[in-house]
Amino acid sequence: MRWLLKKIWFYMMIIHWRLKQRLEDLPYLLDANSRKLPDFLVIGVTKGGTTSLHKYLDQHPEIQMSRRKEPLFFSHNYKRGIRYYRSYFPKESEGKITGESSTTYISDAKVPARVKKHLPNVKIILLLRDPVRRAFSHHRMNINGFTPNKFDDAIEDELRRYNENNKVVFRYIYRSMYYQNLQPWLEHFRLEDMLILKSEDFFQDTKQELKKVYDYLGLSEVYPKDLKAANQREYDPIDQDTYKKHYQIFAEDSENLKALLGEKFSWKY
Repeated sequence: MRWLLKKIWFYMMIIHWRLKQRLEDLPYLLDANSRKLPDFLVIGVTKGGTTSLHKYLDQHPEIQMSRRKEPLFFSHNYKRGIRYYRSYFPKESEGKITGESSTTYISDAKVPARVKKHLPNVKIILLLRDPVRRAFSHHRMNINGFTPNKFDDAIEDELRRYNENNKVVFRYIYRSMYYQNLQPWLEHFRLEDMLILKSEDFFQDTKQELKKVYDYLGLSEVYPKDLKAANQREYDPIDQDTYKKHYQIFAEDSENLKALLGEKFSWKY
């Protein structure tokens, strides 16, 4: 009974949140045709530093980011139409470049073709984090009664669901299969036209990695005063045995990624 009440409360909160968003959207929808489409997309990954990057870019004087971080248009809201998508961005007359960050884009195979259709020349930025640590951090974020409390159990549950062809909700494993997720994108966009950064480098030397983003987007070097990472949560790090156990799941995909992107994109405990 307690679990059922918690589930009902959770879905009521989602309904409330969606209604609130619809009301907030109305004034932007009214003049959506005067608004521009994005010049760049940050397509992932979840728990890879996208919130921090979005925050930093939104502070640059030559950029105005989408009014919400994750429009999820090309993955979840595509049926709402391109006018709805325009409502997220500044007006053409404001003269700024604009972009958005939706971490679902990298792992949804339908997205690249949709992006190519509407934004054929869009610039694409991707942050990649150690696949095991990304999955572990993603799991810690979702401990709310709807995912197993133990990381081992969550991974085993996901593997079981895949094997039984059942719905997988959080996709801790699949969202860390970077090589596999990149393949649909490479059918529509050239690798050399994308900017792919290593999350660990981004966290360790934020200013240097931001310079790469600024150069890619053609921006002047104006850095935020506060480079503190966003959405940092305190939790015990993954232990070595657990890391090594689950790294085997990603080993083949990681080797393929290293062959594609270079030795830099390899991880170990």
